[in-house]
Amino acid sequence: FASAAEAEYARTHEQIIMSVTWATLTWLYMEDVPGESRLDYLKRLRDAHILKAAGFAEIKALEKEESK
Repeated sequence: FASAAEAEYARTHEQIIMSVTWATLTWLYMEDVPGESRLDYLKRLRDAHILKAAGFAEIKALEKEESK
């Protein structure tokens, strides 16, 4: 993101990352992995303990889709 405001806007609209300060900061400073799949990105958020329930549900749906 070009700025913290832009990143916060994205975080707010996606609604899968916790909004407590430490979680937001963890997300802002996560490594950017070019070409990373959505599933891998969500798993990294989960492993950082900053994923909300909607993110866990999305992981399940993506894993189910992938197993077909």
